[in-house]
Amino acid sequence: MPSLVSTFYRLKMLCLGGVRLDHWFAERLNSGCPFLEDLVLHFCSNEFDSIQSNTLKSLVVRGCFSQVADVLVVRAPCLASLCLKFPGYCYKNGLSLVAGNSLLRASISVHDFSPRCEAMLLGSLYNVRSLELEGFSAMAILDKESDKLPTFGSLKTLCLNGCFESEHTFEALGGLLKKSPNLKKLTLQDFWVGILNIFSLPTEYVACICKLSHMIMYY
Repeated sequence: MPSLVSTFYRLKMLCLGGVRLDHWFAERLNSGCPFLEDLVLHFCSNEFDSIQSNTLKSLVVRGCFSQVADVLVVRAPCLASLCLKFPGYCYKNGLSLVAGNSLLRASISVHDFSPRCEAMLLGSLYNVRSLELEGFSAMAILDKESDKLPTFGSLKTLCLNGCFESEHTFEALGGLLKKSPNLKKLTLQDFWVGILNIFSLPTEYVACICKLSHMIMYY
């Protein structure tokens, strides 16, 4: 990695697949690639615990695993697009995201994260316009702790995949919709109930659904 970053000092895009990335990766990336805007990691063995960049605009971490780090910290104040898809056992204490107000699109797929970790991650995505969540169990606590979440005032498009495992978790949808006053399009995939269950939610939540311009449901 040292020779790579020194050779590609002006690199703007870096895509790595199936490689081992040691604990110095993040530091070398930040200092050796000061113009990097796009970073893609596919099925890599990650031994680092943070990604930090003042120039990064797009980050994709898909299928990577780690047996070293307990938490992944992402600090990227200019980040506009984020895609994270990895099993929760990689980072048992979850993900800490510091992206500022620049983050517009996020697609997050996690499994085995604790509800607390997932709720904290969701709260850090307050400024996105488009949000896709897969496998989130945090929905189970949103109805109890939704007041602690920020308002997703910029959110226009929301896709939820496999986030509803019971009637209790499905009811949390209403709380999330209430926190998304400008939502226009809602997509529900792989959930356990039908359209009538949605309209059995409390009246204030049904009112949020009725404001949508598009609603798509898949089984």
